[in-house]
Amino acid sequence: MSMARFNKYPFLVLLLPVIAGIAGSECFSFLTRETRYILIGSATAGLVLSFYMRRLHLLLPLFAGMLLFTVALSRSHSPVEGVIPGQVYQGEGECVEVLRQNRYIIRFHGYNLYLQSNDTLSSFIVGDRLAFSAKFFPLKQAADVHEFDYDRYLRQLDIHFRVIPVTSLDRVGHVNSLYALCQKARSYLNHKLTGALREPSTRALLQALCLGDRSNISPHVQTLFKESGTVHLLAVSGLHTGAIYLLLTYVTGFLGLPKRVQAACVLPFLWMFAGITGLSPSAVRAATILSFVIVGQLLGRDYKAINALCASAFFTLLLSPHLFYSVSFQMSYAAYAGIILILPLLHVERKKSIFARGYSLFALSLSAQIGTLPLIAYYFHTINLNSVLINIVLVPIASCLLYIGVILLALPGVLISWLAFIPVAIYRVVIFLLEQYNRVAIQWYELYPTTVHLLFFYAFVLLGIVYLKRREMLLFRAILGLLLLFLLYRGVELFQEQRHQEVVIYDRYRQREVLLNDRGYYTFLVKSDSTALPPPYAVANRLKALPAHDGFITEDLCFKENCLVTPRLTLYIADRQHTAPGKADILLITNNLYPDRLSGEIAASTRVIVDRSNSFACTRGWEEWSKQRGIPIEKTGESGPIVIPIKKRPLSVQMKKSVPRG
Repeated sequence: MSMARFNKYPFLVLLLPVIAGIAGSECFSFLTRETRYILIGSATAGLVLSFYMRRLHLLLPLFAGMLLFTVALSRSHSPVEGVIPGQVYQGEGECVEVLRQNRYIIRFHGYNLYLQSNDTLSSFIVGDRLAFSAKFFPLKQAADVHEFDYDRYLRQLDIHFRVIPVTSLDRVGHVNSLYALCQKARSYLNHKLTGALREPSTRALLQALCLGDRSNISPHVQTLFKESGTVHLLAVSGLHTGAIYLLLTYVTGFLGLPKRVQAACVLPFLWMFAGITGLSPSAVRAATILSFVIVGQLLGRDYKAINALCASAFFTLLLSPHLFYSVSFQMSYAAYAGIILILPLLHVERKKSIFARGYSLFALSLSAQIGTLPLIAYYFHTINLNSVLINIVLVPIASCLLYIGVILLALPGVLISWLAFIPVAIYRVVIFLLEQYNRVAIQWYELYPTTVHLLFFYAFVLLGIVYLKRREMLLFRAILGLLLLFLLYRGVELFQEQRHQEVVIYDRYRQREVLLNDRGYYTFLVKSDSTALPPPYAVANRLKALPAHDGFITEDLCFKENCLVTPRLTLYIADRQHTAPGKADILLITNNLYPDRLSGEIAASTRVIVDRSNSFACTRGWEEWSKQRGIPIEKTGESGPIVIPIKKRPLSVQMKKSVPRG
């Protein structure tokens, strides 16, 4: 990129190597700590030399990019080295977040831990220092079977281990950090609202809008917001922070303050709002972006919105690289980018009227929705196609309710009780509108786009935006070329799906479930639950269900008496009725089968897998059994679902064509 482009969008250029370093951290996980430090030192030396030596000036962007890439790569490295799973460690840690009752995030020697305590009599708050002894277990790196994975969610919170206390948790002190003070302020305001506002549903919605606490919202209300595509209103986000910014700007403007004085007054109040939300990540992101805008106004600089957005993302990811994989982070920046890039294209010069204001809200909502719809489909597998309509109505009402909530929080408890009828009335209007709208909401279900699909979509959007601004034929040809490339990719993808074969061993508590994907069709080899609904894995891969059977024989697969024979491997599913695996390549232990009930010996090369249909004692028995024989063992309870590919190889013995049995 030319220096002119760099000077125009410096943080956009700097952000790209940071994202590349974070995204590529798993590919470079083999690099040791010393190697990463050497790379950082080399890039720094190259950057300094290119800065002072004229002959190397052209290499300055290259070395800067290398430095940012290696720094992001190093900071994204997961600190699980040297920790023995199941080993007891002891020490002191600081409680940095309370997830639910008796579930905490603890900062322990630089690690974030997920700790679940069985002690229901003790409770802790953010900032408490706890002394404990606990067993450490790394989070599961499970295969993606298109189901919610709590360990994957914990990794998005920068948590590295799940720990089980073996002693009681003892409070040994308290740290009054800024984060702890903000959490304490949020807790105080929560209690104040609870004592003054008796109507529970309205109080729960105000706690969500103003304080970011959604724990008290009823399932019915959550369902209404989810089905209408307005669930973003329940979480303190950029929308709420932006509404507070607009209110503060209007008030300071109404008072007749100069522009720079307005900016200087708005900034501390903006961060005060982020503070009472407990420094919610989404509120902090929005406050950071608006701070760049406000500082630009204070300095009298001609700032660009996209550069302020990239600057916020740049510093946020350098400090907390794990946020790159956070759904909230991605949704926030996708919405901001959509508004910045698409909204100007929808702008129409109109006289100030109620229709003009309505169109402005429509354009704003549509711009944000275009930016976030692919991510909604990717993570939640369903989208509301006409949610932009309800957002036009509900966003102003929610903003009004937010303003009222903030004002009420600043008043004494007695006044809150007297004025409670106002938010209660608005709450009832919101629920009425949602119930009526959900009758005509258009939902698109069972969407499972891949990461490549998302990249293609956003590439189309960016090229389309640039084309609408410049109207160059070259850009139009690039869009057509990208469309052709996407169609070619989809053709190859569909061809591979029709030839794909693999076995999925699920991680189900007290149940066994093994699925076979055979070239566009699926069947359960064993299944405890008799539900007929197809699993998300089958829906995502567009698989068709085969009829129920006791076994089958195809050209290259044979399943008989709990034994699956393929050209590549043999999988034996052992239970209380099937105990003679022979020389199977993979032995799957299910249905609480103990080692002493296994008939005969198995080969030393056999891979043993124990699923969670087995009890803890049974699993321990298989661990000891495998250790004595030097046989590798895997447990779905530790690894999560396991996917075993079945690759085609020439058959030594041809099997008969498909003959279903039973």
